[in-house]
Amino acid sequence: MRERSWEEIQELICKDDDDKWDVIENVKNLKIDNAGKLVLANNNSQGPLKLLPHAFGQMCARLNIPVRYAKRIPTTLQAQCINYDLGKFGKYRSRPWLLRCKGNSVRACLSDTYSVIDNMPILEMVASICRSFEHRIKQFFMSDLGIWLKVLVTGLKVKDPSSPSKDLMLGLLVGNSEVGTRSVSISPFVCRQRCTNDLVIQNDKVIKIRHAHKNSTELHEKLSVGMRYALQSGDNYLDAFASAYHEKIERPAETIRKLAEKRGLLQEQTKEIITAYEVEPYPSKFGIINALTSTARRKKGDERIELEKLAGSLLCEPKQQLAA
Repeated sequence: MRERSWEEIQELICKDDDDKWDVIENVKNLKIDNAGKLVLANNNSQGPLKLLPHAFGQMCARLNIPVRYAKRIPTTLQAQCINYDLGKFGKYRSRPWLLRCKGNSVRACLSDTYSVIDNMPILEMVASICRSFEHRIKQFFMSDLGIWLKVLVTGLKVKDPSSPSKDLMLGLLVGNSEVGTRSVSISPFVCRQRCTNDLVIQNDKVIKIRHAHKNSTELHEKLSVGMRYALQSGDNYLDAFASAYHEKIERPAETIRKLAEKRGLLQEQTKEIITAYEVEPYPSKFGIINALTSTARRKKGDERIELEKLAGSLLCEPKQQLAA
């Protein structure tokens, strides 16, 4: 992820929007052919549609079919299983599904009550709100599953206690998914200028907007509320991270191992975090959080954000509970 302008991001999203289309279909009009493709009875002009992995998983979940099992069996048997369940769910046969497609592929299989909130209107609303304060775009990431946008607030910063010539800066993380993987969200984050590591704040005040029954006015208002909260609370998070530098921890590597086990991290991830700690061995809560964010910086997309959220959750925990 690198710095981009609003215009560059708009162009990327516009290009990604090419050939996207939606259709609402009754379950009784759907079937899987022997090649594993989805056939829509009322949409012959498109022909059989390839189910992308995420959409395939969503369809299996709606039919209560174990996804791992369905992926493992041959496509002919897969078709028999799915078609059997499409027919068996009699009480749902007339209930429509929203299929979100791109070209000849299905990218999402969703409930007909799902409210479509696409990336472009989110970008336009966020850009409009950001024009009310000084900012710069730090990073933008887009995949088949969604987008993440990081905006730094130019005027909100404090000195980095580990490197007094550098700053800790406040930013806003905006996320969205067009295919049902997550809600629209706005979270404050803290960036270390020295290394560009980020920690994403996680608490019950972070704004998450479900894809359900939202018009553009409601969406814009909720986005505004989320951004106001992030800006108003920013000083507290900057100060909390700076103060964490002085919260000493006696056995940081052991604390990291216990923390990783508690949070269900993989063994390889734990090794990476300990290695990152050894590069900047601050024996404090700050050091442990920094090891996590340093590891996250080497990842991409959702994997990076999840580690940064874990780091942010530690900031809000008392030192004694980090590995309790």
